[in-house]
Amino acid sequence: DGAPASQSDFQKIDPNDIESFSILKDAASASVYGARAGNGVILVTTKRGIISAPKITVQSDIQLQFFTQIPQLIS
Repeated sequence: DGAPASQSDFQKIDPNDIESFSILKDAASASVYGARAGNGVILVTTKRGIISAPKITVQSDIQLQFFTQIPQLIS
């Protein structure tokens, strides 16, 4: 999407999800990406997802607790 990313953002990318990457180290990249591109730009393109119907998985757990014997109250 062209958003700037930090080193920690790159560490979160699964290498199997990377389609391609490009390294730009020229003046044109600095003019497009601004002053932060002074040392170069790394463009990472990730693989696209498959277009299909959404799949929703729901798991629910219910626990009930009750007395097996009602205690006798002392009067």
